[in-house]
Amino acid sequence: MVSLPNFPTALNYAESDQALVQLLKYAGMASSTYLVVDYAETIDDEVTLIWPSRWNMMKLIFLVNRYSPFFDHAITVSGMLWITDPHRCIFNWMFSITILIIRTIALRDFNKRVIMTMILLAAIMLIPTLSVMYIYVRSLTTNYPSEKTLKAVGCIPSIADQVGWVFYVTTLISETMVILLTLLKPYRSYVRGHRMLLLMHTMYRDGTLFYLIILGFSIANICCMFAAPVAAMPLLQEVLRAVHSTLCSRVLINLRRVAAQRSELDDFSASAFQLSETNTAHTLYFG
Repeated sequence: MVSLPNFPTALNYAESDQALVQLLKYAGMASSTYLVVDYAETIDDEVTLIWPSRWNMMKLIFLVNRYSPFFDHAITVSGMLWITDPHRCIFNWMFSITILIIRTIALRDFNKRVIMTMILLAAIMLIPTLSVMYIYVRSLTTNYPSEKTLKAVGCIPSIADQVGWVFYVTTLISETMVILLTLLKPYRSYVRGHRMLLLMHTMYRDGTLFYLIILGFSIANICCMFAAPVAAMPLLQEVLRAVHSTLCSRVLINLRRVAAQRSELDDFSASAFQLSETNTAHTLYFG
């Protein structure tokens, strides 16, 4: 087991295993490429469905969740190519999770009991997360690897220590609570015509698929942190971050698309009804 104060030693050991370090760099570049491709695929929907909407907390959270991974991966890529200070912060995860939390609270009619549960859960998770992050950053500050080691293996911002599982387990717990609260409300109670049924179907479908995909990646990431060699411990961290952010964005975009489609259909139906009334009136008048 690698302890936090021995992080520089771990990097020194990693210097002898260049193949795994190179694989780690490939994973970082692959996740960055995935972010760019996903952005290119969804930018039209974002411009059409998100940008024209009024500014509110949900829109702000969406944009932060959408674009914060580009800063993360820019740091990672620059660290692979140039020597930089790899101090990282996990607060970007909170923006992604907040999208799901607000969605769940809205689904439960802003029930006070659900809101209190979310606040309590966030407080419980925040304490161990900040504690481990403080220890980790302090260790990096006081026991930083030598310049020779960094030039040999590159500066790869990651959590290459088994204690880092706290970050990912707390995230997984929060998402599990969100999906449970989402599925707890009986589906039929929200069926109020075709529009509500379609929105609920999209929400349940995307939310469940999102959770299952992230669950698989999270388990694989934690397994890497415990079972993989030191150099390969952070192999899936950047990939998980990219997948988490893009899926969260797609969930909200899909919901906005369905709502927009139904709104257009309602407007068309209203116009057709008004036209029908007008034609009927003319028929009665000239009859």
